[in-house]
Amino acid sequence: MKRFKIKTVSFITIVLIGLLLNPRIYLVNAKEDYNQEEIIILDKSKINIDDSRCFTIGDIDGDGISEVITFKSIKEDSGVQWIINSYHKDNNIWFPVLSKIYTEGVSGSIHKVDIGNFDKDDAQEIIIASWEDDTSKIYLFDFDRKQKEFSINIIYELDTYINDLEVQFNEGKSSDSIYVLFSDNIYSVEHFETNIILINKIENGFSSKMIYSESKIYWNLFSIGQFIKQKSSENQILLYRYETTNSIMEPAIIRIINSESELLMEDTNIGEYAKIRDIVAWDRYSPDVDELCMLETNNLGDDIGFSNKLIYCKFNHNGLLEKEEQLLDTTKILSQLCVGNLDQHDDTLLILDPYAGSLDYLRAFDDEAEFHYSVWGYNVINNNFNLFEHMLEDDVNIYVTRKANYYYTSSGSTASALLSDLVTKTSGARSSYGADIVTGVVMDSHSDWWVLGIAYRPGRYSILFAADVASDNKVLCHEVGHNYGVGHCSNFFCIMYSAWHIFTMDFCQGCESDFDKDKYGPPYPPPPPPPGGGGGGCPFLSVFDGTEYIGEGLLDIHDITGIDKVFIHTLDTSPSQLNNKVHLRLTEHPQTISDIDHIRLYGRLENGQWVSLQLKSAIHSTKGEVRKLLQFSDDLRVEELGADHNNGVSETIDLEFITDGEINFLEFRFIIEGNNYIVK
Repeated sequence: MKRFKIKTVSFITIVLIGLLLNPRIYLVNAKEDYNQEEIIILDKSKINIDDSRCFTIGDIDGDGISEVITFKSIKEDSGVQWIINSYHKDNNIWFPVLSKIYTEGVSGSIHKVDIGNFDKDDAQEIIIASWEDDTSKIYLFDFDRKQKEFSINIIYELDTYINDLEVQFNEGKSSDSIYVLFSDNIYSVEHFETNIILINKIENGFSSKMIYSESKIYWNLFSIGQFIKQKSSENQILLYRYETTNSIMEPAIIRIINSESELLMEDTNIGEYAKIRDIVAWDRYSPDVDELCMLETNNLGDDIGFSNKLIYCKFNHNGLLEKEEQLLDTTKILSQLCVGNLDQHDDTLLILDPYAGSLDYLRAFDDEAEFHYSVWGYNVINNNFNLFEHMLEDDVNIYVTRKANYYYTSSGSTASALLSDLVTKTSGARSSYGADIVTGVVMDSHSDWWVLGIAYRPGRYSILFAADVASDNKVLCHEVGHNYGVGHCSNFFCIMYSAWHIFTMDFCQGCESDFDKDKYGPPYPPPPPPPGGGGGGCPFLSVFDGTEYIGEGLLDIHDITGIDKVFIHTLDTSPSQLNNKVHLRLTEHPQTISDIDHIRLYGRLENGQWVSLQLKSAIHSTKGEVRKLLQFSDDLRVEELGADHNNGVSETIDLEFITDGEINFLEFRFIIEGNNYIVK
């Protein structure tokens, strides 16, 4: 019943005690027969989510250990980038395994992913579906352990959008199978249809056949498994759909068919307002049938926000769906489920939280705006705010979870005076509501007639001087960008170029990365403990104590084979935290050269929890700002030269970390990953 099976080796069992220290990991209520089952929300407190929208679990390098693999696609003027990262979990710490970027041989935006074995070796291959210009392509990525690269092949193309994709494990057969759910003739009411094709590996490539087709019906999702006990062991296909009529959600439907398209069951009693983001088969208890996990998302209204529930279900002896248990209830915005084996015990259910930030905001209408919209209706302004929210989600991965309206009397003769007035008159409401920011909608007259909007940068307050036109949404995006710390941009095609710039609806890549999305970020897992013993190495680390930099000694990243080493150092010097900043410095040993890949700084709170400090800047004495090269464990490194290799002057890197407010840290640990092959 498992979707895939891999060779397992001894792997450190995932401990549950660490989960208690991190409230962003949710566990199934403990029962004796759960056999160490676990539910994990994958967010940036564990791995470099970095706006990834898809993930899967499997063993791509054949070492017998499953990894979590995340996927991201970026569109640029020069083309598209696909970014693939993988991680494994050891003793409740997530470690990066690989990071790859591909620009050649790929196209479109990554839409769906899964994993399977199509050549029956020890490693699994990745299946990726992309979408571009009304065309979908299905790729097979096969990892070469010697070359440490993926070979890329297109195995199928469709002139339509793929709704869903799933790989089914075929025990005892030469290859796994790929099921694809898609809709054809989507622009024609009369000829619209939903289809399922089955793709199998053959000697010289892949073949496909249509196994299901239904006209005038749209199915949103599907899952492959054995949900109803039958004499036959063939796969069953579970289909799910919901519809909306005049913005009202109709009852959702689940249908199960067999491989011959014969109807096995249909149930409309699965929640009158249920909207399922994802469905996955999970043979959790029963050895002969699959149970079902559904991620249900309900929009509860502007004043309440979202509710995400993880529902565990099974089908009774009458073939009807029964909700057995609610495993999770959260306001976090979650997007994808995946079941896989991360240890030597039972399967783990992982849930992706791809959103780098969430936003609760208050819309403050002044008297003039309130009168205007009460007469002419709120349709235009609501549409502009909806477009603004969609852009935050699509471009910078910030999701609006709550919003509310507030009404006040504005006063001020200039734009800046009106902004100051907004702070005075709405700060209490913002605090009581718990809003992150306040966006004023002001129609009161002022002398700065040319100003479309104004905002604090960074800050919590901005104003849209509403003209009640379609471009107001662009002004909203521009001003809230300032709230998140983004300045004006020199790129003419970026929305941060000017609030008057109504010819685009996009942030450029540079401005996207400048968003301070960690402003309301989650706690982070603890760093690993420092190694025992000592040892010399390079570079030197020093800590700014408020007066001067105090030396901490050498960081040993020597390895003559050129392989990166990770060195963990507990700071002896208490760093200054003036203005919520911590400053460290790396200085290269005169006789050596270091290639530095990844740096991190953790602080321990009074309650024992470890918090990861955000790296705000990294200024190289020769190369300038190198922060982006040091943020992740990947193929990008920063070279630092010792004096013997740099005209008598050792290069330095000045590091600035920031904290979220005034926090009393009891201990700091600095982690550096890199290599220095020169032995002194």
